[in-house]
Amino acid sequence: MSRFAVQSSFSMFRRLFPVRPPDPSEPPLTDEERKTFHRWEMASIIPIFLFTAAFGSLWYLAMKEAAGLWPTATPATRFLLRPEPISFAAPALILGILSSALPIDGLYRLLLRERYRRFERACHERVGFDGDRALILIAVVFLPSIVALFYLIAANAVRFTDSGIEIARPIPFRSRSHAYRQVRAIEHWMSFRAPSGNIVHRPYYAILFDDGDSWTTEDICQPSPRVAEAVIRLVAEKSGRDVVERP
Repeated sequence: MSRFAVQSSFSMFRRLFPVRPPDPSEPPLTDEERKTFHRWEMASIIPIFLFTAAFGSLWYLAMKEAAGLWPTATPATRFLLRPEPISFAAPALILGILSSALPIDGLYRLLLRERYRRFERACHERVGFDGDRALILIAVVFLPSIVALFYLIAANAVRFTDSGIEIARPIPFRSRSHAYRQVRAIEHWMSFRAPSGNIVHRPYYAILFDDGDSWTTEDICQPSPRVAEAVIRLVAEKSGRDVVERP
């Protein structure tokens, strides 16, 4: 499946960004040059890995810090649940890959000097498309998607106070507040049905409200078992509801 996706992407890039005709004043690439430049291209795996790891780590830390700016705990907050920072690993990795392109390009320009243009030409001819323009397209497509994904993850939060529960969601761009008297039931389930239809045997808690709203510990703000039990004890105490065991 992954091989098919790569082949399809390359085929699309070849149609959209064909290799630009070489400068007529330049001599054609020789077989020896192609072999040499291919070794340089294979060696680029090392700086790609290093720069991607470095930039990906920086993006991860930046996302983690940015996500902590809103929502924040208040003096009345007993528990504030937010998505685990690991949720930002995938978008940070994609940003790391994209942002590493410029320093890698600069490194190879420095190392190859006057041979860089011929190296770039050999690379484009080998893959069959203009890699520079393809990278711009990828950045244009992915960057807005990553910003949206970051928001959809970071804007989630559940705040438990002495007076009630506030559930923040990225859509519809506002939080929902419930007083403890609105708690209709607290349930402890031993399993749940996954989107695939399979039954997953994993305990979780669900808080049901009298307006039809609900929140579960399988939410994106999934707390640890210890924190989940502490939260449920607070809700049970404040609402006067017992925890109902479910299969």
